[in-house]
Amino acid sequence: MRSTFVAASLFACSSSAQVLQEPDDLPTSASKVLLATQTSCNSTDINRRLVRRLNHLCTTRPSLHVVVNIYDQPHTATAEECLGGTLPSCTVRTSRVPGMKLEYWWSTLVPTLTSSFDFVWLVDNDMDVARFDLDEALETMRRGRIALAQPRVTADEALARQRRRGRGEAAGVRIQSGEDMPTLTANNELEPPGCRAQKIVWMDTQTPLFTAEAWSLQHERFLSRLNMTLVHDSDEAAMHVWCGLLERYMAEGQTGCSVLSTVLATDDVGDHHPLYGQVERERAVIDAWLYAHEFGDFVTASQAPDKRGECVAW
Repeated sequence: MRSTFVAASLFACSSSAQVLQEPDDLPTSASKVLLATQTSCNSTDINRRLVRRLNHLCTTRPSLHVVVNIYDQPHTATAEECLGGTLPSCTVRTSRVPGMKLEYWWSTLVPTLTSSFDFVWLVDNDMDVARFDLDEALETMRRGRIALAQPRVTADEALARQRRRGRGEAAGVRIQSGEDMPTLTANNELEPPGCRAQKIVWMDTQTPLFTAEAWSLQHERFLSRLNMTLVHDSDEAAMHVWCGLLERYMAEGQTGCSVLSTVLATDDVGDHHPLYGQVERERAVIDAWLYAHEFGDFVTASQAPDKRGECVAW
């Protein structure tokens, strides 16, 4: 495991306990979904495709709304200008929070915004959401009483290699995406045959899909406790903590984290934080012992595991 030492405490004080309850309403095509993504103002081609894909969802799914963060600062351009002159038609908020994802999620996806939605979907800017079967994903979450899920990920292999080279693989830095990980890749079918969701204990930050109540718990008991200065250049903390946290606080009979049979494609070379290569070399992962020190049993994995668990939805 790659290691990093930090002098200050990673987390702020704990808040009061909260138990995750089962949602009252069953997910349907009318479920209200808040999709949150982030991008660089300089990613012209990616942003053009991002807006086109999000507009498709805005048109075909009126109950879906969008939040967009522009993370590179300082910059004088507005979010609309960064996205090619127009925002997705169902945009409800834009933000300019620099750095990696955790501070953006904490400062922008606050309960006063998310409480009116049934699901919160965090999506990287290079995911082809326009061709994703969101209804199937939500129905599977209902069947399995799943608090947090993500689709399996696929990518064009040539583009995947290009992305890795662009992000520093040649310098000895291995940057993984969901299609590279045994538990998340679309190359590995769920088991046994016919399974629609399989339990996992570690989840990437690439495309997680939360029930609104699960998101509220994450915001209160995880994001609100982080020292944002220390996680400004890394979103690794979430991957090791949120599955275990949901397992601890959800209602009996619910599943914390699962990977879905539904497949979501990434077909762009993607972009990355300007300091990504340096960060990966110098502070690639905030040590698991820091998570364990602050969260105890919430830490379910210090790195991406290579096996899935039981089937939780058929």
